[in-house]
Amino acid sequence: MPTIDTFQLITEITGLQNEKQSLLDRVSVIEQTIQQKESTLKSLNGIPHNDWSTKAIDCIENEKRFMQTFEVFEYVGNDIQGDKPRKNAYTALSLALNNLCKSGRLGKVVMKGRKGYYYGLPEWFEGDGLKPEHVEDIKNRQRRYKKVKKELKQYMVTL
Repeated sequence: MPTIDTFQLITEITGLQNEKQSLLDRVSVIEQTIQQKESTLKSLNGIPHNDWSTKAIDCIENEKRFMQTFEVFEYVGNDIQGDKPRKNAYTALSLALNNLCKSGRLGKVVMKGRKGYYYGLPEWFEGDGLKPEHVEDIKNRQRRYKKVKKELKQYMVTL
């Protein structure tokens, strides 16, 4: 016949096994909850939630003006080193900007004589176009770009 110590050990082992199973069940529930929350986080307002989307929105809101992809990248991608990582980051930013437009979190417009889109907040649009102050801002920047480009060409000729 087993002694009382053996019965006590069997009882303790059974209790620990039950407690272990209870904890494993709880871990399983926690893992499922984490997966659900991560899935929710990945899709905010119909767009993939990632650093590029967040950085792009923050940049445009802080600058309070329409911006092209390269301008946004100057703010959010300056710390990235190396050609390939920079190219990959630029592509990721472009995709994020397009997804933000599809979801309605940003709007985009093409300006005559300028390659690429200008991205801005939806409240900066008026009807089918832009609010007048934003049109003027973009036109002024286009003039500056043309002037700089012309000066750069002249400089290159003198070299």
